[in-house]
Amino acid sequence: GIFELQNLNKLLLLSNNLSSSIPPEIGKCWSLIRFRASDNQLTGSIPPDIGKLKNLNFLDLGSNRLTGLIPPEISGCQNLTFLDLHSNSIGGNLPENLTRLVSLQFVDFSNNLLEGSLSPSLGSLNSLTKLVLGKNKFSGQIPSQLGSCLKLQLLDLSSNGFSGEIPASLGKIPALEIALNL
Repeated sequence: GIFELQNLNKLLLLSNNLSSSIPPEIGKCWSLIRFRASDNQLTGSIPPDIGKLKNLNFLDLGSNRLTGLIPPEISGCQNLTFLDLHSNSIGGNLPENLTRLVSLQFVDFSNNLLEGSLSPSLGSLNSLTKLVLGKNKFSGQIPSQLGSCLKLQLLDLSSNGFSGEIPASLGKIPALEIALNL
C-alpha cells in the first residue's frame, strides 16, 4: 500500500535487504519525483506502470536482481534526469523511445544482459552528461551520432561486442573530460 500514498514525493529504500518485486501500484504514486531502491534484492521486471509517473526525475534501481526488459512505457516519465539500472539481469534491446526522455543527464545500464545495436537516435539526448553501458552484450558499430551529445563528460561502452571503427565524432565532444572507456 505504500505506493497508494498519492502525496509522497520521495521514497528512499537504499541498501537494505528488501526482496520481492516492484508492484504495479507504483503507477498510482503520481507525485513521486525520486525513487531510490538500489542495493537490495528486488526481483522481477520493472513494471510498465512506472511510465505513469510523469513527475519522476530520479530513478535508481541499481544493484538488485531485476530481470526482463526495460519497459518502453518508461518514456512516460517525461522529467527523468537520472536513470540507474546497473548491476541487474535486465536483457533485450534498449527501447527506441528512450530518446523521448530529453531531460536525461545520467544513464547507467552497465553490468546487465542488454543486447543489440545502439540506436543512432541516442545522439539526440542533448542533456546527457554520463552514459554508462559497459558490461553488456551490445554489438554492431558505435553510432557516430553520440558525438552530438556535446555535454557528455563520461562515456563507457566497455566490455561489449562492438565492431568497426571508433567514430571520429567522439573525439570532438568538448565536455568529454571524465572518461572515454571503449
